[in-house]
Amino acid sequence: MYLSFIGIALHCLINWSLYTSELGHYRVFVPDEMETRSKELRTALGKVVMHTSFVEWAPKEGQHGVFMVHYYDIPTLAADISEDPLNEQVLDTIVDELKQLYDGQILYHQALDVSLGIGQLLRIDYNKGQSVMKAKIMLYKGRIFVVQVLAEIDWALHDSVDKFLDSFELLE
Repeated sequence: MYLSFIGIALHCLINWSLYTSELGHYRVFVPDEMETRSKELRTALGKVVMHTSFVEWAPKEGQHGVFMVHYYDIPTLAADISEDPLNEQVLDTIVDELKQLYDGQILYHQALDVSLGIGQLLRIDYNKGQSVMKAKIMLYKGRIFVVQVLAEIDWALHDSVDKFLDSFELLE
């Protein structure tokens, strides 16, 4: 049984493809074809156009996840992240907005080492502890990226969640 599980897990992880967003200047491994949408939003940082690429994936019954990359430009952010100490406050504002959006509890929230910018790693349990949102939030050249996975609590530790999050790469 254990070998069967390993075989299924490897099959799911091996058959992923690399998705590249030329407009967004990023790439990420995905389990299926991404769909992209854009819409105007009002945020604590002002009015923005949010671009979202996402895929819903259920490799088998009881396993379901939504894999997403959101990005939007904030012209008031410094192009060189190191120039503006307020950028950490921007990240904190985004974390607060996500906590309110999912009406959940933050399980962890920590600094993230991002080679081309600054970032934070976040996990929020929501839906009365039945669902999880894991995310990487990054600032790079006046652009905010939120790379996230929504999953049921039992599937939140599946290898595919970390594969998606860890494979995200900013392009210069």
